[in-house]
Amino acid sequence: MNPLSMRGSRKASIQVLLIACLFVSTFFGHAASFVHADSEPTRVPTSPYPSPAVDSTLSKHDLVYAPSPLDNPLKGFAPFYPWETKDAFPHSLEWVYVPLKAVMNGPDAYTFDTGLEPALQAIAARGNQAAIRVYLEYPGKEDAIPDFIHQGGVEMRHNDTFDQDEPDYDDPLMVASLTNFVKAFGAKYDGDPRIGFIHMGLVGLWGEWHTYPYDEDTADGLPNYMPSAETIGAIFSAYDTAFDRTKLEVRYPGLPGASAYNIGYHDDSFGYKEGSPPQSVTQPESMGGAYYSFMTKMLEAGSENKWITETVGGEVRPEIQSSFFSGGANVDDALDDIELTHATWMINQGGISGYKANDAAVAAGVRKMGYDLQVTSAHYNDIAQGDPLKVGVTIQNNGVAPFTYPWQVELGVKNTAGKLVKQWETTWDMTKVMPLQIRTYPEWNVPGNPEYVSFGEPYYFDTSIAAPGLHDGYYYLVMKVVNPLEAMSDKAKKVGFANTDQDKDGWLNLGPVLIGECASPCSAPPTSPPPPRSGCSWIITTGRRRGPAARRTISVNGPVLAGSPTAAGRAS
Repeated sequence: MNPLSMRGSRKASIQVLLIACLFVSTFFGHAASFVHADSEPTRVPTSPYPSPAVDSTLSKHDLVYAPSPLDNPLKGFAPFYPWETKDAFPHSLEWVYVPLKAVMNGPDAYTFDTGLEPALQAIAARGNQAAIRVYLEYPGKEDAIPDFIHQGGVEMRHNDTFDQDEPDYDDPLMVASLTNFVKAFGAKYDGDPRIGFIHMGLVGLWGEWHTYPYDEDTADGLPNYMPSAETIGAIFSAYDTAFDRTKLEVRYPGLPGASAYNIGYHDDSFGYKEGSPPQSVTQPESMGGAYYSFMTKMLEAGSENKWITETVGGEVRPEIQSSFFSGGANVDDALDDIELTHATWMINQGGISGYKANDAAVAAGVRKMGYDLQVTSAHYNDIAQGDPLKVGVTIQNNGVAPFTYPWQVELGVKNTAGKLVKQWETTWDMTKVMPLQIRTYPEWNVPGNPEYVSFGEPYYFDTSIAAPGLHDGYYYLVMKVVNPLEAMSDKAKKVGFANTDQDKDGWLNLGPVLIGECASPCSAPPTSPPPPRSGCSWIITTGRRRGPAARRTISVNGPVLAGSPTAAGRAS
């Protein structure tokens, strides 16, 4: 799921229609205004994950900072699938629009294999993850409502403004069909490593949960086509039940009960100013934004801190995509919006097509989005042969949001030739590494009105490997966060730390370590391993990998020698 305000027009005729939809976006803030906030603003949050104490018996080894990759997975800008963007601005996500009719052809019959799989397979083959929205209404496109719903007698109401038929969302057949679809959708795709985010869609124009101008504001004499609070609750509950792992997002924080579900939000007009004088439709009213802006509604709903557990997405407003970082009369400060919303990702076709990777402002903005993990130090000692090997790392988050998923973190060792010879799974959870500081809002009434307050802290992880099984000599300790898409695509984007000395396979060098004795003549190796020589190497995994990208478990008996085929196990 994810935000989208100018819905992926691929032809000029559609673009004209989309300009019309942008015109009414001024009023989108009213779309969910019939629902009042669920709570008062929550004020200054406290990090849910204080760091464990560093083990002071271990030697500290400082690591060197370097800017993180611009195409880190699960963050940054996304183009529309299937537009060709191979040589465009670095990215790791692609946005996919799916008509419900393409994936559902009966009350409990689904065609995912033809309606969604081709897109997921193509995106994964490029090493990217998909962000998805399934829709029922898309002005200017073919009818997306499955035939069996029409044949079942669900009433269609016409939206004259957009020349679009809109179903009676409260019809029992409609409610059953949508909740059945969500259940099947989750059963097939929850936790699928090819999918980064799912936008709830389904309801309203473009699946954006508004039916403007046929909405709850009936003072204009027009009927209300939005679903009832009961129907909205049924759809929300179905999504929240069906998807335990894959992140969900919805457009409006003011929808009934929205804050009670494990669902994030998205801003479809990110960074834009409109009106006279121009007002931001992203920033809160208390900071000069419009009364219907995204953050005004987030604060009214008490959801401004939902980013701690859920994601915030969006689309940079199409008119300003090319100038989002260079500015203009109708453009917010890009970093302000990223920090105030805690945005992890945004659709930005114009940016992907036009930005340059060497543009410092763009690069800084992309790195600030979502997570930006930096390993500041490693902690370990040289050990005697047969002793356990304990390794710790301290990691800080220079971004605005946590890492999205608890992907597997592994430790490994390379020999002095730079070849990976052993690896172990850990239980380290990168989602616990919170941003060091966060922006404040006037609504929080923080004494002194500071722009930022401290939030997270550098987080310490450690693990002990009871029997490293290494011959005497020097090795390099390395670590990586495993993108589960790696099991399906050799082009999967690797999680890059904000550090020097990380190889193309994602292994970050933590430093040299001595195991046992070093035969004379002996000297410590360089601080960084050399690139491995070409040739064969093997990785044999022991222990079970979590999630959909599981590798087959193979047991390894006997000692593993430095430079021999790699063995992997679980750290204790």
